[in-house]
Amino acid sequence: RAPGNNPIAGIAIGAPLGAVIGAPLGIALSERALQKRWPRWTGLAFAALALTATIAAVLLILRRLENYEQHAGAAVLVVFPLLSAAAVLGWLAGDRP
Repeated sequence: RAPGNNPIAGIAIGAPLGAVIGAPLGIALSERALQKRWPRWTGLAFAALALTATIAAVLLILRRLENYEQHAGAAVLVVFPLLSAAAVLGWLAGDRP
């Protein structure tokens, strides 16, 4: 990051990007290991799409609720299970024949 830039901006971009790449990859590798087959690409695309939509909604909500005098604290940690659920539900929706 450049001097004077906000370090949160890098986290706000890098974390969702890593999640969108990592979640479908994790789903594909786990299905390969458990079912001995690769998942359908439509399922992985739905997983990435659902995760992207959920991340965008979460970032929009957090941006609107931004208040420098009050911190959300541990309540923000509920977001991470929701992101995982979004990826898995998107994969299940796209993987059904």
